[in-house]
Amino acid sequence: MPHNPTFQIAETKLKKLYAYWQSKCGGRSMPRRQDIDPLDIPGLLPNLLLMDTAEELGKFKFRLFGTELCKQFGEDRTGFTVEDFSARIDNREQVFAGYWTVYTECRPDYFPNRTISVEKDFIRYSRLLLPLSPDGATVNMILGGVEYHR
Repeated sequence: MPHNPTFQIAETKLKKLYAYWQSKCGGRSMPRRQDIDPLDIPGLLPNLLLMDTAEELGKFKFRLFGTELCKQFGEDRTGFTVEDFSARIDNREQVFAGYWTVYTECRPDYFPNRTISVEKDFIRYSRLLLPLSPDGATVNMILGGVEYHR
């Protein structure tokens, strides 16, 4: 059965991403990676991330880091693990706690927060992380979306 979040997603792109993820659950608690086709949601691609999970958070690895994320964070994190760059993030415990929650609790995580832009100005963003599972019991990937507040 698809998740019913206790949070209210305010951002249009994140609402669309959540609805897409739910539509791919197919009666399961979480969709599989092969159920997700980024080409189904082309308007969201610049704001998407895809992460491989591991038994420890530091080993989680970005498989996809959308162009809007690269622009806002000032770097492309594709291919990097959490431990590769976490020392550069001031609020890393708060930021990465959501990834661990999705992995260990097999449920979405919605996280409004702030970050530093390329120009080093504080900007607000919201992030939605969604679990993907090959068997409905273990999370092997996380699909995420980030929407920035101007």
